[in-house]
Amino acid sequence: MLGWLGYIPIALLILTIAMPVSFLAMNPNGFMMVLAEGGKFIMVSVRNVILGGFQMVKYAADAFWRWIGNIFIGGLNLITANLNSYLGMNVPLLDYIPAAEKPAAIDTLMNEITQAASDVKQATSDYVQGVQENAPQSYVQGAAAGVGSAALTNLIAQKKIHPSAAKLKNIKLR
Repeated sequence: MLGWLGYIPIALLILTIAMPVSFLAMNPNGFMMVLAEGGKFIMVSVRNVILGGFQMVKYAADAFWRWIGNIFIGGLNLITANLNSYLGMNVPLLDYIPAAEKPAAIDTLMNEITQAASDVKQATSDYVQGVQENAPQSYVQGAAAGVGSAALTNLIAQKKIHPSAAKLKNIKLR
């Protein structure tokens, strides 16, 4: 009847439900900002890692072709140096292809990830500041919401009430 709820230990179930509910009750706006900034950080990180991966593949391919070109240039320079020494000529040697520069986009992508992480840190600081400004009322709200959600989750997990019957006005014990 409980589906996936039946497979999760009750303590873990209570912890994963009661803790976010209590944090939400202590400072709702701050909690939502932390969630929003955390989601933004995840999205920016995934996007930038993928884009950075493409940049690095491009950089590696460029470095590979430069390496192949430098092998041929080295071979030609070896032949030219040998001809110069045997024939007494002074043919100049070819310059090697310089190493590729690190793509500037990589730095930009990393700066975006760092900025998103900084935004999460700032949102968390704002959340804590909001909780502290309203203390001790925010602590009481968080504790009451956490205990209430933990008790309701425990009743549902122990199959004393059916999840569909766990409406606020119709909680029925079996």
